Formats: sequence, structure tokens, C-alpha cells
Amino acid sequence: MSPDSRGLRCACVLAAVVGLSLTAESQGQKALTTDHYTVVTRDGAEADLIFARRWLDAAEKLMATKYHVVPDRYRISVNLLYRPENDIDATQSGQNRCCSTDDQGRKTGTIFLLGPSAPIWKERQLVSSLGLPKDGEDYHAKVLMSEYIPIGHYAVQDSRPGSRLAVLLGATMVFSGTPGVRRHLSHNRDEPHTDRRHADEMGATE
Repeated sequence: MSPDSRGLRCACVLAAVVGLSLTAESQGQKALTTDHYTVVTRDGAEADLIFARRWLDAAEKLMATKYHVVPDRYRISVNLLYRPENDIDATQSGQNRCCSTDDQGRKTGTIFLLGPSAPIWKERQLVSSLGLPKDGEDYHAKVLMSEYIPIGHYAVQDSRPGSRLAVLLGATMVFSGTPGVRRHLSHNRDEPHTDRRHADEMGATE
């Protein structure tokens, strides 16, 4: 390869790298990864990142202490949205889409959540059906917990493959394991499944 060709190739590679860097920077995303989940939010919404980790960890503590499971076989992405997208809006602000199996046998899924810092929560005085202001942490904590806790139910069922008892146990947990739970899995609409009091008992609140 001639010096001119090598120089041109290097210039092309450098341009590609710079292009990728600019793309990543323009996306302006922040990410936080643990053994079981990754939270992604926009640059400048670090408070949402801290909020999500606090409540996701509280949900895992609940799985361990009450359900006796750890979601080791699961890898969940939590996308904190800045504005309504697709099915996610001020009425249905959270949704759990789970699960697929990756090439390593792990269950993967995505939780979409309209983040606490989304402007829509401040633009109008929105109130849930139970009277919770939707611009407060209580409401968003309820939604996030309700979408992540079912991963623990799946883990219980995984521990007893093919067992009808596991399915019934998982369903029982949905109704009796967490105060205020009356709906199942990802069909959250105006009011999420869980009650913040349960997280308070785990010391998750500030």
C-alpha cells in the first residue's frame, strides 16, 4: 500500500471514529449498569438516574427478602424517557416488555418509563386516580416498582420449571405480597401496581 493510500485510509478511519463520537455526544445519554439492569436517560437528567437506581434496588431487596429470589438470569434495560413516546404518556407512564432470551441464555427485556424530570409533569397539574400528584416521587416510584417487581415473579416461576404451583405462587405474590397490588404485569394505566409504603418499610426512602 502506498503512503498516499495509507494516509487516505487513516483519514477515513479517523473520520469514522470522530463521527461515532459526535453521534454519541449528540444523543446525550447517561447510563448506569448493575448486574441485573441498565438505566439509560438523557444527559442532564442525573437525578432521574439516581431515582431509578434507588427504587430498582428497593425492588430487588423485596424480591430477595419476601420472595427469596435474585434475578440473576435477567438483564433489564430501563429507558427513562424525556417526553411521551409510542404507548408511553402521562396516562400510561410505564411499561415492561419482557422477555426474550439472548445467546447466553439470559432473559432480556425493557422497561419504558416517562421520567420524573419530563416536562409534561410540570406543564399540567396531573393527579392519579388515588389522588397522588404525578409530579411527585411517590407516583413515579409506584410506577417503576410495579414494572420491575414482576421480574421477581418470573424468577420464582423459573425456579420451578413446569410447575403449576410456581405460577399460582407468582400470582399470589402479585395480590398479597405487595400492598395495593390489584393488576398484573405491564398493564399499568393511570395507577401503578405497588404502594410506596412497602418500599418505605425497606428503608428505600430518603
